[in-house]
This record gives sequence, structure tokens and C-alpha cells, in this order.
Amino acid sequence: GRTKLQDLEVPYDDELMAGITQKLGIFEFSAKYIIRFGRDEVMRQDTGNVQTRSDSYWNNNGKSQSQIIALVLQNIAPIQTFGISHHYLFAYDLTQVKRSYNIWQNTHNGTDRDDDEYANNELIYYDGQLIRYRDRPVENFARPFTLRLTTTHNFKILRTKWILNNFFRYREGFERMINSAQSITIDGKAYLRFDKMHFPAAFNWDMRVGTELNVRGSHTLYVNVDIYNVLNARNMTTLQATGAATTNGSIIPGIASAGAYAVYELGRQFWVQVGYKF
Repeated sequence: GRTKLQDLEVPYDDELMAGITQKLGIFEFSAKYIIRFGRDEVMRQDTGNVQTRSDSYWNNNGKSQSQIIALVLQNIAPIQTFGISHHYLFAYDLTQVKRSYNIWQNTHNGTDRDDDEYANNELIYYDGQLIRYRDRPVENFARPFTLRLTTTHNFKILRTKWILNNFFRYREGFERMINSAQSITIDGKAYLRFDKMHFPAAFNWDMRVGTELNVRGSHTLYVNVDIYNVLNARNMTTLQATGAATTNGSIIPGIASAGAYAVYELGRQFWVQVGYKF
């Protein structure tokens, strides 16, 4: 039967965490293991006839499970050199996510398939053959591990305080099926083409330079300059689009966003913040 939106349950997470922290001189090492259970996720379920949207409905049968390992090493007391205070933080994160709400449940034949917002289940061209849209590979978007290094340096020059912060991040590569935004013609009929694409590892360097000038008493003038993607790296990612899918400009009935598109992350950016505290 039909369900009103307000009658659906609110999704929630249950989380278990175990961790340990150990001091090593002026350094501190911490390790955490997190397992997170997502419950009552909202998903579409098929009643058997995939030709019309009226034969599918929304429910709270979706669920997810995430496993996260996080390791952090940092100094808990400043390291002093030539009047400059240094703080360093190194982190490693490993993430694995499984989501059943990316699965279309078919109660007609008792099988689970990849998630399908699009009821017509059209044929698509992928990996050298025609397959049903709901038979495509499981969507993958998470980079398996991330390395992070943050360095913070504080010093004074006359009446000014200065801070230099660097944030370095390395993310492992991954593979994902993307929408090529092109069509292929087989026996006189056009089919939307999908490709398997490898997204290489990504490296980012962000920087902040900030200064504070004591005007008088508690009155302080400050200026922060942020530089994002200092090296102007061409890192690729995916964009999950919405709307009707097209082949060379022609709308394909039954398939909406039809997967992810390959795009580039933002290039180098400069941001300036000026403020007065009193």
C-alpha cells in the first residue's frame, strides 16, 4: 500500500567505538576503531513489475554498516626552535562502507539488485556488452584510505602574532562506473554508454597565513589568507547528477541521473579574511 512521507521512520545510527591513547614523551598516539550501523534508511522497493513506478514504493528497509580505523600521532607540547612554536599532527584513516540502500529490493523474485531510482530498467552499454541498468556494478565512491599531515607554526614579530598552517592530504585511488554522456548504436538503436574509470590517488595542500596586531588593550586587528589547493593539482572525482539522462542531447526515457560523471575538484583558490576584535 501507499505510505505517506510523514509515516516513514526517521533513519538513525548505532555506533560502537573502542580506542586507546598512549603518551610517548611529548607525543601522543591514539587509535580508534568505529563500527557504525545505519538503520531505517529510506529506500525504494520493487513489487515485481518494473515497467511502471506505481509498482514500487518507499520504505525503511535500508541499512548500512561502516567500519573506520583512525590512527593519530601528534605532539602535545610545543616544539620550540628559534622562538617558533611547532605542532604536528599525522593521521591515517581507513574506511569501509556497505550500504543496502544502494540496493533495489525485488520482492517478486526474492533477489536484491543494485539501487535503481528508475523504474523502466532500460538496457545500457557497459564493459563491451548490453546489460540492464539494475545489473550494473555496485556504486563505489569511497577512497579506501587517507593520510593527513597538519603542521602549525606560531611566532611573534614586535606587536604582531603570526600563524602558518599547512594541511597535506593524500587519498588512495579507486574505481567507479561513470556515465560517459555518449551513446553507442547497436542494430540501429542508441544505448547510453557507461565506462569503468580508475580515479588516481589525489594529493592536496592547503595553507593559511594569519597575523594579529594588538591595537590597544583587547582591541586586535587580524588578517587571514587561505590558499586552497596550493599546487593547483588536477584531482578527479565524481558528481552524482540529477535529471534525465541523454545520449548526444536526446533524452532517454526511464533513466534519470543514471550514475556518476567524472569531474575535477576545485583548483587553486585564494580567500582573505579581515576582522577586528574588541
